[in-house]
Amino acid sequence: MEQNEQQKEETKDYPNYTRNAWAGEKYKVTKGMSTAQIAKLIRSELKEKFPKVKFSIRTQLYAGGSSINVHIKWLPFNPLNPAWNKNDYDLRAAPRYKAECTELLKDVEHIVNQYRYSDSDGMVDYFDTNFYSHVSLDWEYERDLEATK
Repeated sequence: MEQNEQQKEETKDYPNYTRNAWAGEKYKVTKGMSTAQIAKLIRSELKEKFPKVKFSIRTQLYAGGSSINVHIKWLPFNPLNPAWNKNDYDLRAAPRYKAECTELLKDVEHIVNQYRYSDSDGMVDYFDTNFYSHVSLDWEYERDLEATK
């Protein structure tokens, strides 16, 4: 089966306006749930998968939709790369976070995206998603870590 046909098959449960449509593995289970209810499911999955990590999961509702923001408040290791220099703007420079932190951020983003669908196309200014998401380290946590260097 071609990739386009496979995408159409995976997303046939909701209307497709663009060819960019995709749905996470757990979207069907959460279809029709509020963003707050989905955030509770995400919170419990994150607690189960990463019991030693402290998360803050917040929802926002606004005229253009809703969002789930996941901030990592504490890690059992220092996530900052000691070789990183905030004044170095060379793209080949050392990354801000250690590899294990970058992997954790990717894993958390993957978990959040399992509950999402998107049929959006920024080129034509068309956005259709059940919620927007953002995953990051908490800025206060990073500030405190940098102060202890």
